[in-house]
Amino acid sequence: MTTQQERVRVLTTLSSSIEFYDFALIIFLAPTLSKVFYPSDFQHHGLMAVLGIFAFGYLSRIIGGAIIGERGDRKGRKPAFVFSIGLMAFATLAISLLPSYQQMGYIGAFLLAVLRVTQSLALGGEVPGAIVFCTEHNNAHKRGYSTSLIIFGVTFGNILASGLQSVLSSLLTQQQFLAWGWRIMFVVGAGLSLISLLLRFSVKETSYFTEEEKHLPKEAPLIYQLLKMHPKSVFKGFLLTSLAAISISSFYQLMSLQLSLRVMKSTIHFFVFSSFIIISTSAVLVGMLSDKIGRLPIVQMSCAVFSLFPLSYFYFHKTNIIFTFIPLIIGSALILGVFTAILAELFPTSVRYSGVACCYNLGFAICGGLTPLILEKLNLHGMFMSISVLPCVIAGPLLIYSFFWKDNFRSPLTSQSP
Repeated sequence: MTTQQERVRVLTTLSSSIEFYDFALIIFLAPTLSKVFYPSDFQHHGLMAVLGIFAFGYLSRIIGGAIIGERGDRKGRKPAFVFSIGLMAFATLAISLLPSYQQMGYIGAFLLAVLRVTQSLALGGEVPGAIVFCTEHNNAHKRGYSTSLIIFGVTFGNILASGLQSVLSSLLTQQQFLAWGWRIMFVVGAGLSLISLLLRFSVKETSYFTEEEKHLPKEAPLIYQLLKMHPKSVFKGFLLTSLAAISISSFYQLMSLQLSLRVMKSTIHFFVFSSFIIISTSAVLVGMLSDKIGRLPIVQMSCAVFSLFPLSYFYFHKTNIIFTFIPLIIGSALILGVFTAILAELFPTSVRYSGVACCYNLGFAICGGLTPLILEKLNLHGMFMSISVLPCVIAGPLLIYSFFWKDNFRSPLTSQSP
């Protein structure tokens, strides 16, 4: 492994941590932000509005992925990778400076939605850029391990966000945190993003792009070529990403199940925090394993484990929180450890950035962004078991379809369709 490969691995891992920290802040701070940007007699609707902003942010990632993905396939991986982090730093810092409802009425809520969309446009090309950049800089026998580090970074971003929230909540009074404490979390995110921006100037363009650049088609939009020439790859990538997205988003909703699970709020916080640590660490081990035995066997194991989730929830949700969510933890670690490598292996060099961005953002927009909103609505109607059933909606079709495609885990990346 060369120094450049080491640098890229460290950079993409840190970058994914920072970007997902920035992106996850709104969902972790949803109850606080609803009090900051909406009137006191509008709290339940305000919380739903913040969750709606969270969901809409996921949807706008599709546009960001298409724009930045095309730029990455036309102009180079590095320029697109630099642009996305710069945009994220700007939006995150701006959120920390927004006026509250008491200061300027609903203007703050409106600007929060606008800046959330800006964050989403940036993230639409950020994680896909990290996946492509890391994949094209590393050897075939290390792709699973290298890209699983990105997911470690993504999950660690959740750990960092929830951890800092816990620290600030313990150090500050509730009134202090509501007045200005939450802003510190966004300032920290913006500062980390600027550090990542500076680090990106130290890495080189990938050899795959420089070798392919002169042969890249210039006429039709790449998204059109992608959907016309690689529809099966897009569908495969969408299913994979959807299951990964649902697994992560399900953890966000555990707070809403506090009464149903009969546990204290602090217990839920600790459980979510611990689960993210277990998943992020295990995903790296799974990525390493996939370099040895292949990606698809692990995808199939993940789907099988998720199918047990409704049973564990039905039998244990009133007695043992760990046994209840073991299938969610294991299934999440398995799918998160391999789906990024598979995404990069599904597409040729000419549309790899656009293809990864399309699949990643569609899956996270539709299944990741809407999952907290859907589960919150179902929980209000007493359907608490829906958190265990929702992953099975994707795991079932993915398990069946996985038997009908080729595992490219040992194949070199190519300019032709895999």
